[in-house]
Amino acid sequence: MSKQIGHFEILSELAKSQSGCVYKTNDPESGQTVALKTLRLDAFGEHAQELVRRILKEAESTKELDSSNITLVYGAGEIEGQLCATMDYIQGNSISTMLARKEGFSIWTCSTSATKSARASITHISTTFSTTVSSRPRSW
Repeated sequence: MSKQIGHFEILSELAKSQSGCVYKTNDPESGQTVALKTLRLDAFGEHAQELVRRILKEAESTKELDSSNITLVYGAGEIEGQLCATMDYIQGNSISTMLARKEGFSIWTCSTSATKSARASITHISTTFSTTVSSRPRSW
């Protein structure tokens, strides 16, 4: 595994699929630990550029969302033939790990989180889609 993607220093691999990977990385420019999601563009052939356009548009529009249930996206762009997005790194277990360990979680917790996320999305949709810059440091 390469120890770097662009200027991001890879600390560990968090998840992997056939088309991409999620890494825990250090951003030396901001000094932050961030999650770096990568998507191999060659896996999408002639549709890759349309995919890039759509994802960049979505990443830009999520900057307006403000909810503890939504991970902040700092930026997105193409690096070394991959579509990459940097976002908050949040320490914790995956749902699959929790289920495998039989830790579980209550249906009420899931319901509350889903309701909060839905309210944040509705608020986002009902406002204009003007671009705003996040008040948090950007890693892009």
